[in-house]
Amino acid sequence: MINIGLVAEGTHDFIMLKPFITHEVSSRFGKRVQFRQLQPAPDSTGNMTSGGWARVVGWCQSNSGPRLDTFFTPLFSNDAPCDIIILHLDGDALEVASQHHSFTVPSAILDAKQRVSILTSILEHFLSPTTEQRGKIAMALPVQHTESWVLSAENLPGDPETIDAKKELRKVFPKPHRRLSDHYQKRVSGLNGAIPKETCVSYRCFVDEISNIRI
Repeated sequence: MINIGLVAEGTHDFIMLKPFITHEVSSRFGKRVQFRQLQPAPDSTGNMTSGGWARVVGWCQSNSGPRLDTFFTPLFSNDAPCDIIILHLDGDALEVASQHHSFTVPSAILDAKQRVSILTSILEHFLSPTTEQRGKIAMALPVQHTESWVLSAENLPGDPETIDAKKELRKVFPKPHRRLSDHYQKRVSGLNGAIPKETCVSYRCFVDEISNIRI
């Protein structure tokens, strides 16, 4: 069993990311996986704490350097260690996240791979992992939204990374009858194991991150 700690923008992202992470990690290591939701995390009542890109950045800042080791080697025996930590940010967070980092976003239009590369550098800056720690961390950085990965797996015509994927996925949401989280769960369950197409650049970057994991 591989224990995965997930730091994500929100609970809907967790719903969407889980099957893709499960597929890639299980394929890579030949083992089952289980998740520990690090951010957003459940509070004492079982409700989830608030999310957003700033919470991901804040988690990285609060757990940088030596503090990161406590997730891989817990201080207390009843805390399960993480074998892998996956950090998630939506690609549309690049501009606002860069304002908290010394990096200036180029004025030219960025392609998906460039956007993922810059976000990776920003998260690495805030987390400051050692080389050994970085070998247990993977970046999941969909462009522009996690919904683009779901739409790609659904074989939506065109390039879901160039549209408002969040709006596209939610446009058939039956608001009076169902919670939004239920709608996301239904869409993800309907994938039946499908993963984003080869043309989904940010997902290919995620696959590369998983291939570099060393546990």
